Amino acid sequence: SQDYSRNRIRHSAVPALKAINPSLEKTFAGTLENLREDAGLLKTLSDELFEKAETEGGGLDAKMIYRAQSALSLRAIKRLTEQSGAQYNRYTLMRIRELCESGGRLTLGNGRYATVKNGLLYIDGEPVKPLRIEAEIGGQYMFFEKTVRLFTRDTDKNYSGCADPDKINGRIIIRSRAGADRIKFIGKAHSVSLKKLFQSELASQDRLKAVVLSDDDGPFFAEGHGFSERVKADRETKTVLICKIS
Repeated sequence: SQDYSRNRIRHSAVPALKAINPSLEKTFAGTLENLREDAGLLKTLSDELFEKAETEGGGLDAKMIYRAQSALSLRAIKRLTEQSGAQYNRYTLMRIRELCESGGRLTLGNGRYATVKNGLLYIDGEPVKPLRIEAEIGGQYMFFEKTVRLFTRDTDKNYSGCADPDKINGRIIIRSRAGADRIKFIGKAHSVSLKKLFQSELASQDRLKAVVLSDDDGPFFAEGHGFSERVKADRETKTVLICKIS
């Protein structure tokens, strides 16, 4: 099927490239081997830089990191960031490298910060951990700094955008987003990844604090977007489920 990127590349792009260069596959293989060798050397050199710059308190000598060639300093910063469990991308690593010269603090999200003070680079702060609470309809729960109330009311023929509690399968869990979460919201044609949705809308430190409701079949509600198609109320619904977050 041409619906998948991998297949479009295999069926269309690769034959076109091979028409230009019949040795395409051999060239690719050689290039990949060169890249592996280069990556191995860069890792060795960046590890040496990291060990020279490392201090007893777990930080790095900021000047030594900044003055190193960027390919090495960015890898050393990446290693420090990964060890701390902080979130990052290439742009974040580049900003941390700039911080090594200017000093100051940079928010990394999930409760973590990159800090350069007294010539030392640290990743500090306490990471936000995912939260999971078993809930019942009629209950009120604290989810991080938020209060979550679950209750029902009569439909009064107004059920648009609401959930039918009888369509919920098993236990209700109030929780943070998990890696594979997807929801097809009411009235939408396709399901969406909650990870991508929250990344596009929320600051990184707030993503795990967004309320998600799930049952034995997976997530059926996401804060700011409402309920999923599979639990939506209809004409047969007797009472509707309300999730109020304050």
